[in-house]
Amino acid sequence: MYSKLVVFIMLVSCSIGSLANSGGIQFDFQDAKKPSCNYKILKEQNLLDYNHNTILKDKSRYYVKYMKCPATDLMPELLFELKGVQKEDTHYYPQKLTIWTNEQILQEFEFDEDDFAPCTLDDFGLEYGDYRFDGYGGFCILSTSMGKNPSYYFWLWDKENNCFVEDHDLEQINGSITFEYDKELISVAGSAGNDYHEFKIYKYIDGKLTLIEKAIDTRGYRKIYRLEDGELKLKEITESQMLG
Repeated sequence: MYSKLVVFIMLVSCSIGSLANSGGIQFDFQDAKKPSCNYKILKEQNLLDYNHNTILKDKSRYYVKYMKCPATDLMPELLFELKGVQKEDTHYYPQKLTIWTNEQILQEFEFDEDDFAPCTLDDFGLEYGDYRFDGYGGFCILSTSMGKNPSYYFWLWDKENNCFVEDHDLEQINGSITFEYDKELISVAGSAGNDYHEFKIYKYIDGKLTLIEKAIDTRGYRKIYRLEDGELKLKEITESQMLG
């Protein structure tokens, strides 16, 4: 998402530590905008189920989705407001993402449809998590949902600049991604056809996202590669564990 990133880092110097536990970050607010007219209503509702729809003359359907994330030790409570458009029966595109905290805008992102394949999910798989395993937040949305190997755009919290910054390392990963928080590992499953499957495991080593293991299932066999002396080396060949 290289186009049109609008970051609002706001004016009044204040701490939102009251939203998080002790040890929370200090936020500086500049150019604070007025709260959304829906904000107080939304606080009393199940945000995941709240939708607002507008149908225009060209039959495009504009709508808003909300996701609320509770405070953690290092991050305040956040409200994500995602605006999208439906252009065909099952094709959706994101238009704008606004992130609220303490009833003020923390950051805004405007999206270009050309940066996305048509999505079959109206929330674009929007998720929030600790993707760097450092206690700070991050979020992702689908860039491609079609096919067997979805791809994502990721933003991680930059504690030096107090804003979310796009992470191009995670964006290089294609496939079904699982963040294993207890082990601090990232597992990825991908496929290039019925007879070729890849399984990868990533780990942050000295702050760098590193591929530490890869298994390839093809032609009835599984080849397992593991990181050794800075490169992946073939360690095992076994029968494939894929069914069928």
